[in-house]
Amino acid sequence: MQDNNLTNDVFLASQIYPLIAQDDPELAFREAQTIKNRKTRRRAVSSILRSAMQEEPASAVGMLEQITNVSERKSMINQIGSHWASVDFDQAVQWLVTLDEKDQRLALEGMQHSLAQNDVDNAIRLLEQFPDSNSQNYKTQIAASLAHNQSIDDALAFIGHYEGTPEYSQLQQSVLSAALNAETDRAMQIIETLPEGDQKDQCYFQVAVQKAYEAPTYALQFLDSISRPERRKQALQKVVMNWFSQDPDAAEIWFQGLPAGDDREGALVAMITSKQQNGEDVLPLVRSVSDPQERKQMMQSVFYTVMQRDPEAARQLMPEMDLSDAEREQFEQFEQLIEQVQNR
Repeated sequence: MQDNNLTNDVFLASQIYPLIAQDDPELAFREAQTIKNRKTRRRAVSSILRSAMQEEPASAVGMLEQITNVSERKSMINQIGSHWASVDFDQAVQWLVTLDEKDQRLALEGMQHSLAQNDVDNAIRLLEQFPDSNSQNYKTQIAASLAHNQSIDDALAFIGHYEGTPEYSQLQQSVLSAALNAETDRAMQIIETLPEGDQKDQCYFQVAVQKAYEAPTYALQFLDSISRPERRKQALQKVVMNWFSQDPDAAEIWFQGLPAGDDREGALVAMITSKQQNGEDVLPLVRSVSDPQERKQMMQSVFYTVMQRDPEAARQLMPEMDLSDAEREQFEQFEQLIEQVQNR
């Protein structure tokens, strides 16, 4: 039976309180505090908060004292910081300095997220004014935003202040990654000048993975530049999976031309995964996987899929899976669960 009180609360939270908040956010806020369902109450408070901040962010700050739930208060501080920084950076900073250390950290996180995405100049000002905001993650967001929204040279100039520090290579990598779509040729020129090593290897991996979505054949050419075998395999499989989802006929032709070896084996696993996601019968392909552990994992995935539509056919696969006693017990429990669901 549907809870009428909850239904009414949801209606109030989604329709009525936001309307009241346009004229009197504090009244709407007080009324929302009477909602018993936590999820619905948080939704109402969040909606009222957004309305209050649109009119006057300072009024939203006044509501903080009325919140007794710790997690709701934390969420509200974060939201105020995020919105206020985007509409009036200087006022947001004035509020920020009045907070204690814990609340200031919450507000800073909200401000950082908003500014790094939408106002990179003030994001840098925040970085300079508050040492606590000087985290690698925040600098990475700023660098990526500069590369994506302005230019790769602006981003490189920003991270140049950190050259020689342990975080510099990560910052440089974030710039190159963000610039790959907007300034592909320029990003590639810089990557090619990097010294041989893990950073350059990771950059080529990022190129292959990013370009896998839009140009799989273009992405393939960078695989030979990835020196780590496991990383190269991951990039190859990402490219192949995307290619099979976009143009399976062309991908199939390319796959059939691959010689035996690690690339063909890695591509086979990616092809199986893509075909299985499309509901195709992949059992013959799974049986052709040469690596025993890889084949076992793929076979188990097939088992789970087949069990849901044909339990008897799935049982016949179990001898091929080389199961341990514990694994066999787990599969039998899954089989029993499926039978219970189907017999309802």
